[in-house]
Amino acid sequence: MQEIILDGLIMQEAPQDYIAEVFGFPEYYGKNLDALHDMLTEISEDTEVYLLHWESMGAYGKKLLRVFEDAAQENEKLKVSCFE
Repeated sequence: MQEIILDGLIMQEAPQDYIAEVFGFPEYYGKNLDALHDMLTEISEDTEVYLLHWESMGAYGKKLLRVFEDAAQENEKLKVSCFE
């Protein structure tokens, strides 16, 4: 199982760049929430994502969390855990 830690304190300035790097997304990744959802629903390896300090990102953090939770409902290979 692949484990990925995303820390809201680190990714505040450029969250999509940080996410793309951590996940190893391809260059064509659109770096927006819709593109993130698409990439997450295509994950084919068991993956656990830990979202840390997501509330530190304000409204964007809430949207980001929602994208991860929605994608996890659609993709049984993706699990999401959040910690404030």
